[in-house]
Amino acid sequence: MEAIETLYSNRLIEQIERLAHHAARGELWDKAVTYLRRAGTKADARSAFREAVLYFEQALTALGYLPKSREMREQAIDLHFNLRISLGALGERKRVLEHLRVAEALANALGDERRLARVDVGIARLLLGQGEYQQAVTASELCHRDGQNARDL
Repeated sequence: MEAIETLYSNRLIEQIERLAHHAARGELWDKAVTYLRRAGTKADARSAFREAVLYFEQALTALGYLPKSREMREQAIDLHFNLRISLGALGERKRVLEHLRVAEALANALGDERRLARVDVGIARLLLGQGEYQQAVTASELCHRDGQNARDL
């Protein structure tokens, strides 16, 4: 992994999948999280959503090996958002909702109103798309808690 970082220092994105693989296999969890997430984002950009899901899920697994901290929990929330996008593109609404609920619990535990509002917006949109209008309205109302307006997101 270090050799790839050195040889391709100005073109890491070209090697991101290899870097992610080596970081995870080498149990370099900090780098694994970073590279796996970047590989997932790269896969998303080329509409390789199943591949993106695998990278983001591996990043969540790698994150579990790191010491518990606010930053680690924030990264977990953001990875669940990444999964929401990829899974949504695959039509896996049930899994999207599962990831949003996990992100919601993490954001609540952190008291992170901004991320919590993003979760509520995501849940509201998902429920609206499923025709569950009353639940969507309830989720939308939560977006405004503590003065947070969903349009600011």
